[in-house]
Amino acid sequence: MTEPHLRVDPTMLVGVTGVTELVLVRHGKQAVSDEFLDLPVDELLDPPLSDLGRRQAEAVARVLARDAVDAVCCSTTARARETAEAIGASVGATVRVVEGIEEFGMFRDLPPDKTARQALGDVQFAGFQHLWSRTRQWRAWPASEPVDEFLDRVIAGIEGVAALHRSQRVVVVSHGASINAYLGDILGTRDDMFFTPAHASISRVLIKHDRRVVSTVNELQHLRDPHDLLTF
Repeated sequence: MTEPHLRVDPTMLVGVTGVTELVLVRHGKQAVSDEFLDLPVDELLDPPLSDLGRRQAEAVARVLARDAVDAVCCSTTARARETAEAIGASVGATVRVVEGIEEFGMFRDLPPDKTARQALGDVQFAGFQHLWSRTRQWRAWPASEPVDEFLDRVIAGIEGVAALHRSQRVVVVSHGASINAYLGDILGTRDDMFFTPAHASISRVLIKHDRRVVSTVNELQHLRDPHDLLTF
């Protein structure tokens, strides 16, 4: 993976041989309303890609096909699989589905046929929104997956993919919260969500032995040019 024109910088894993590159891609836009908090919980579980989401998947697939990709992995959700399949077809790789890197389990313990507001009541619902906005930590979300369980499964899953693809470039298609969990663990961020990955955006991590270097975060240019496909 060494490029002859690159300055060698072992600290940042630039121009070093034997480096694993994780290309973290958020899935394309799903076929669900942007006002998702007003929807019944069961409608949030596993929506497919929207028409726009499929175009976003095609855009990220085109840009990733410019470089050699050794493997493509994705979470178990329909939107991640559809995005990964577009990438796999473009780069000539079979998609491997990996359990454990799915989205944070929002409202998983609420009645599936009710909206969060209906299930929680106006006071608790307003309190959750305020606490989430103030802290950006998953503990603010009531009746949801325990934060430590979420972080542990995502980090273990992505680290497992990296371990099985040493010295390779591997694309991992997952979710906004999952990408934040992995990058946040490397960077030591306070916020569980410290940025919003755009749909079909790219973030990259370089790995060798125990060193992890965040190379890029939220690459967007392929969504802006030639067509404006940018959504969050």
